Amino acid sequence: MQATADRAVEIEGGKTELELVPLETATLPTSPSEPLPARSLALGGLAGLALGFGVGNC
Repeated sequence: MQATADRAVEIEGGKTELELVPLETATLPTSPSEPLPARSLALGGLAGLALGFGVGNC
């Protein structure tokens, strides 16, 4: 937080009316958000079927 405020003052040349206020403290995630293999497989399968159907009907 302080590093961001310091960088803003540096960019503005020492004069800034910017006030940084944290809304909440950051927390580390407990599990990874990506990759989701089941979702990727399902979406890939659906995309493959749609593409195959589209090419087959041309």
